Amino acid sequence: MRFTLTFLLAFTLFSVHAQFSNWTQLLATELEGGDVRDYLYHNNTVYAGSRGGVFKTTNNGISWVNMNNNIAQNNAVEINGLAVLNDTIFAATVYGLAKSSDGGQSWTACTDPGGVRQYIDRVVTLGNYVVVTAKSFSNEWKMYRSFDYGKTWQNGGHTFTKRPHIYKIKNDRIYIDRADTLYYTTDGLLFNTMNTTNNLPNGHIIDNLCGDSAASSNYIYAIINYSNIRRLNLTTLQWEDSCNTISPQRELYGLYYFDGKLIVCGVDYTPHFNPELFITYDKGKSWLKMPAPFGVKYPLLQKAVWMGGTNLMATYYYENYFSDNGGLNWGKRASGMYASRSSQTIGVGSSLLTALGYQGVLRSTDNGLNWSPSNAGIDSPFIFTESLNQSSTHIYASLRLHIGDSMKLYRSANGGLNWQRCNLPTGVESFDFIGAADSTIFIRNRTGSNLFVYRSINHGDTFVNVNSNLPTVFTQGSGVLQSIVGARDTVMALGMDAFKLSKIYISKDNGDTYTEVNSGIPNVVGSTVMKILAGDSFFVAVVRNVNDSLKYFDEGSWVGGKGQNLPEQPRLYTVDKIGNRFFALTNRGVYVSSNTGYSWVFVDNPPGAGAAINRFLANSQYLFVATENNGLYRNSLQVGVEEKNTPFVFHTTAYPNPANTSVSFQLVSEGAVTMQLVDLQGRVVLQQTNPQPLFDVSFLREGLYVYRLTTAEGTTAGKLLIQH
Repeated sequence: MRFTLTFLLAFTLFSVHAQFSNWTQLLATELEGGDVRDYLYHNNTVYAGSRGGVFKTTNNGISWVNMNNNIAQNNAVEINGLAVLNDTIFAATVYGLAKSSDGGQSWTACTDPGGVRQYIDRVVTLGNYVVVTAKSFSNEWKMYRSFDYGKTWQNGGHTFTKRPHIYKIKNDRIYIDRADTLYYTTDGLLFNTMNTTNNLPNGHIIDNLCGDSAASSNYIYAIINYSNIRRLNLTTLQWEDSCNTISPQRELYGLYYFDGKLIVCGVDYTPHFNPELFITYDKGKSWLKMPAPFGVKYPLLQKAVWMGGTNLMATYYYENYFSDNGGLNWGKRASGMYASRSSQTIGVGSSLLTALGYQGVLRSTDNGLNWSPSNAGIDSPFIFTESLNQSSTHIYASLRLHIGDSMKLYRSANGGLNWQRCNLPTGVESFDFIGAADSTIFIRNRTGSNLFVYRSINHGDTFVNVNSNLPTVFTQGSGVLQSIVGARDTVMALGMDAFKLSKIYISKDNGDTYTEVNSGIPNVVGSTVMKILAGDSFFVAVVRNVNDSLKYFDEGSWVGGKGQNLPEQPRLYTVDKIGNRFFALTNRGVYVSSNTGYSWVFVDNPPGAGAAINRFLANSQYLFVATENNGLYRNSLQVGVEEKNTPFVFHTTAYPNPANTSVSFQLVSEGAVTMQLVDLQGRVVLQQTNPQPLFDVSFLREGLYVYRLTTAEGTTAGKLLIQH
């Protein structure tokens, strides 16, 4: 018996052309002071090392200049510490040590201590040596020294199992505290344990050493057990209880010494987080409360540097301030020094919303040129925004109203103009927002080894524990639920089982019941589903393995591989669906697709961003990217899409089973035609250019395949079932 089926199918071909102008940095002067990790004062210039890079000011902080040229190419812009030897500046980054011999105008990478690129936590100078603390991939901490400006390194063999805190107090020695033990070194190689337990309480913790760097000074100061300040006599090695306790009792940190004065920050946690500043002019015998910088409700002193005389530079709550009278009065100094806590940015209609740490939520209505706070309904002078998420109707902000406070969830139905607090489940003080589908949202809370998932079907008015509804691979043992995405009543749950294998389940009743749908997803360790993108009627999985790929959900299986024009063996750092386009950040740059990922157009990266882009956003005019270290950028997005309805006629002749199968097709198009057949693992099993009207597929295994037909006008794809 022989039969023939003929299909007449109309497909839409997409012809995509793109033109992208230069990147423009947004929010460069609107942010807080940049999460300063360290200050350096040298040649009448203050350098600030922050999570956003290196900045310098020559006018007491009135304006700051970005000094990150070349530092991202070889190291990283996230700075942990700064030091200077003669006129060479060193920057400890999260990826190696960088140095500059021209005042920060350009940077080069130093040779890696230990022979491998490491996390450099601190850098100090000791005589003619540069000394660093480095964290290895095995979480061991070691100190290295260099006498030739970072070309070669020596290690004395001492290993710390926990992060050492390093203080250069006197020019000829470095002090290292490790909770209950105090060390010092005069050469950066040999470490001497100081017998300094005299007069200290049992279970003491030594923290925040400081003191005068003058050679004649014989004392250093430290916070003991977070509650009192004591002075160590370096001659007798006795702790002297000469510093009176600040009253009322507060938790202390941020101890600084300058010009014979001590400044400390004391925090009262009752009823709320309430930091205050105190200063002593008589070495701790009496303490005076200092006025807070104007406009700072919670003066949490994080970093300070003495600039000589009575000049001070300090950061409070990630904002930068200057005082020319020893801290009695302060002026805000933040112009040009942007924060690096890069935002999560979302689009709502013609507006943009961005989550910016200690400023809560900011809103822009002119494509990011100008921003203003948008926190109406959030009743707190301090708002730390953890994340922004959105469904088809609402925006959700996860935030804290005080440091150390439990998390709160707010929602907005009018694009962030007003906010209303959601009612979290009783006892939930921290959570992850893991998904939204129309009026339904999901949050995740982990207490100890227990995972709890809650669902709300009314925008967060009430939540119900849905652990019993979820697949047990996510809620038992070491399994984990990563995210839930969907639209209308259909959602997909993504997670890992106890063997670290990605698992995907689908629910067509809004999360009441789930069915496993892993066919087509590689089931091997090391192959991970990074995320699932949801459209109105489709799902796309982003798979990380040897060759990262996109998989499309089709009738119970995941099919298809990476689209055309993506680089060979790409690393898909992130893929997002924005409107009717896909945007992919790969190890080669940014790509955009207007046909659900079948073909892609190269965009480019913002300068210095590399793989540090963590979120995409686009509207009809611009592509926005939020970077990890350099803030928010936008790029003019001129993408035209031409649609042509072109008829394709496929003639498929099947013989009785078992039988060979031949396929023929007729394409109404001029010019070259390329045909590809792809199996469920994303492998191209057959490819022909200008194929004959009849071609043989008898050598292929039975099953479902995806065909791609590409002409000069674009690409189309569909399913082909082969049966023998």
